[in-house]
Amino acid sequence: MEVGTVAETLSATVRGRSMEPTLFDGDLVQFSALSPGAVRAGAIYAFDDPNDGSRIMHRCASRTNGALLFQGDRQPWGERMSVETHYFKLERILDRRVEPGCAEIAFGLIRHIDGIGDFEFPKNTTHGWPWEKLFKFCAKHRILTAFGLCLKQSQLWEQTPAEFRELFQLDLYQATQRAERISAVIGRVRALLPLGRLLKGAALRDELYPTPVIRTMADVDILVGQPEFFSGIEILVANGFTITDAWRHQAKTFHEAQLTHEPTGLTLELHRAVFQKFRYKFNSAEFLRSGDSVDELLYLCAHSLTHFGQHGLNYWEIFRYLSIRKPDLSGAAERARQQGALLAYVFALRLLKHCWNADFDAAAEGLLNSRQKLALETASLFYIDATGIEMMSFRKRLLQTLVADDLLSLLRLVLDKDRIHFTHFASS
Repeated sequence: MEVGTVAETLSATVRGRSMEPTLFDGDLVQFSALSPGAVRAGAIYAFDDPNDGSRIMHRCASRTNGALLFQGDRQPWGERMSVETHYFKLERILDRRVEPGCAEIAFGLIRHIDGIGDFEFPKNTTHGWPWEKLFKFCAKHRILTAFGLCLKQSQLWEQTPAEFRELFQLDLYQATQRAERISAVIGRVRALLPLGRLLKGAALRDELYPTPVIRTMADVDILVGQPEFFSGIEILVANGFTITDAWRHQAKTFHEAQLTHEPTGLTLELHRAVFQKFRYKFNSAEFLRSGDSVDELLYLCAHSLTHFGQHGLNYWEIFRYLSIRKPDLSGAAERARQQGALLAYVFALRLLKHCWNADFDAAAEGLLNSRQKLALETASLFYIDATGIEMMSFRKRLLQTLVADDLLSLLRLVLDKDRIHFTHFASS
């Protein structure tokens, strides 16, 4: 048996050698010498780099008659080594000098959820893992079930403390029960709405939605065409679904209906396929031909902002439509405000003014003071691209409000687009 440190091992990840959450910089490890024929896929081995002689560690992906393929997370094609090379097998983690990060562990495992059962892990791999922090991290980011599934499908399950095995087992059981209830509801909805399309995960990568992400907390999301939207609501209500209060006060031009399945308590959102004419960007010529009102335009734009952010809009096309139709934007803004459609209301104000001015600032201040999540998201979307020193005071207050309300996803949205202001905010 030989003992060595991997202080230099992870620095080689620039070449693609990523070790999932198995090894971390500074780990003290133990490995044993092997004959070339004993190397098998799935385990981690150390070998001498033929170029500079340095000892590196890597996971063996597969072996053929004359070569071994070693492949890392950042190495889609991997690299081949001769079977005649002198190899050492990683046997045990002896000690860790630093505490591994929760994100590195959780996302490192989940990235390999499909093939994690074939991985061999050295003894004591979970040594030094911050289990309590890790559990809270996964719960906060809603990846607890996926992480628990990775542990259970891998050899790391035996290295998991008993108390956390029970917690992960309970979460997996609850997730399984919930998935069965959701599956039953989906089957019921599909029978009631045969023309509807299920919207979850990869199903969103189609011609209607350009990104695989939909901002919804619903358990089930169904997309229906324009003619089936309101009739679909009536069918669902007649079969055990109840319209939630969040949708009751919205105008008939709104494009999402929120319902609750009374027997199970699961939530469903019925999405109207507005993008069949809206597509990725607003088409002014098509909208002019359709004869739709400016209220419809505001709701379409609000829908696009809600799901795709600023990049989902084509402002040049919108301004072209307004210049030709010359609608009553002020009246439309007031109707949106009365109906509680905050995003459509603020978007109308922005279209009215075409710039950052006192009227729009006053409306945005009101949204900020309301401390409603949708209002804060609206302010975030419109202020991340604001320029000028006069905006500093409002933007600082916005960030402070997001921090105080623990709305970290919105905070990241703002800071990712606003690195300059981040320095100002942090220093103050």
